[in-house]
Amino acid sequence: MPSSKRAPKLKDQFHHVIPRFILREFKMGPKKTKQEREKEFQKSGFVDDKVWFYDIKLGTLEPRLISQVFGVKNLYRDIRNTKDVDEIEKKFSALEASVAHILHNLHNVVQDCSESSTIMNTTLPVFSIIREDLERLRKFLFLMHYRNEAHAKSYFSASHPENADIRERIVKMNKKLGLNINSPAEMWLHFMRYYLDTPHSEIGLHAFRGKESAALSGADALKGSFTVNPDAENFEAMTYHTQASMYFLGIVQAAPGQEFVLGHNTFGLWEGIVAGESGLHRLFVISPQVAMILRLNFFRPDALNTPRSWFLHTLTNSNLLDITLEPPESRAQRDFPRDEARVIDFQKYKTSMQAKRDQFNFRITRLTEEQTYAMNAIVLLNARDSDGSITFASPDRMSSTFQKFWYDTDVNHRRERHKYAALIQSLSSMSGPGPSQSSGCSGTADVFYNSIAGQVLRLGATEPCPAELHYRNVYE
Repeated sequence: MPSSKRAPKLKDQFHHVIPRFILREFKMGPKKTKQEREKEFQKSGFVDDKVWFYDIKLGTLEPRLISQVFGVKNLYRDIRNTKDVDEIEKKFSALEASVAHILHNLHNVVQDCSESSTIMNTTLPVFSIIREDLERLRKFLFLMHYRNEAHAKSYFSASHPENADIRERIVKMNKKLGLNINSPAEMWLHFMRYYLDTPHSEIGLHAFRGKESAALSGADALKGSFTVNPDAENFEAMTYHTQASMYFLGIVQAAPGQEFVLGHNTFGLWEGIVAGESGLHRLFVISPQVAMILRLNFFRPDALNTPRSWFLHTLTNSNLLDITLEPPESRAQRDFPRDEARVIDFQKYKTSMQAKRDQFNFRITRLTEEQTYAMNAIVLLNARDSDGSITFASPDRMSSTFQKFWYDTDVNHRRERHKYAALIQSLSSMSGPGPSQSSGCSGTADVFYNSIAGQVLRLGATEPCPAELHYRNVYE
């Protein structure tokens, strides 16, 4: 009898949901060059890059290898792809490599400006980028929120209550594509491939064509969802284009002496209520010093005097609206009329080779200490009890953040602070310099931590209550 050969068992892949190049911005100790990391890997088989990692459920704070945190095994593995089950991971890696270079340039701009700044020099740093790179960055931001295990299970689930408006659409798409209706991850992977394969500007064109057969209400537009004809085309493009066209990008820098906190679900967190719907802002922390914010176009500085914007301001609840965000100044390769009647023509122009060289200059906003804290509080409030985690660069600077968080009188902060009781105790017990600090927590901080740690032990960790809607990401 002819022998039958079994296909070799596939090795599990650890797929990071937060890329290593972002995690390395939070690493303990001095940064290593790419050459140093490669040399270390060749010598020992791994790179000893670690970050501070707080596991909320376990209540543990410890150094963890970057290679072993913020990831899921086989998240993008497509077993239906017989040619290459890891094709999507490879395509995502290519996008990440290009974005890593873009963000490296951004970090250099921020660092150079910080090193040269003086009390008399209040000029804001400017980050310049061409359209081709900006489109890669915007796609990356969208996919950083789209790609996680929870979304793989819920985004295209016909039984999920938040998908009621598109349930019929999901059923028809599964049938059309030959996918398993009981496996939402199959459609999630299908559209992941579409987003990775299709240029940003072309997705915009697909969205405009799809809108002809989709009914979009004003309320739907604010919350980024659609009530669609189940036979409408290019729904996946409209979902992507909602974020691309309805939000403008701003870049912010943490206040002097302050840092941003990175959470397991930090990328794409909603913040702010407008007319009863969540989604005024979306947050993306990319380093201890730099974060990106997407804000609804209704709140652009050049739109604030319009009747619609004024009306929406009266119906808005947000902790970040006092942050000044400036849309980029753009320099196109050619003049192009942008009146509403020619929107589709401008979309076509953006797909041209000429448009790829259009330049955009972002003026980076330096936050105040209170604004930096407001950003961090949103991350801390949204980190989940069941599987959440946070990372930070400097324990001593973290002490300042937790001091504010603990004593904040906001009812949501008081309900959520129990998640960090063990972290408070861990930080209070630290003595001497950590791997990335020149000094440990100050004596004042130790007194503070010992005091509130005692409060935690006396009061006990209460069960969490849901935070107000404007703190919660509806897709979590």
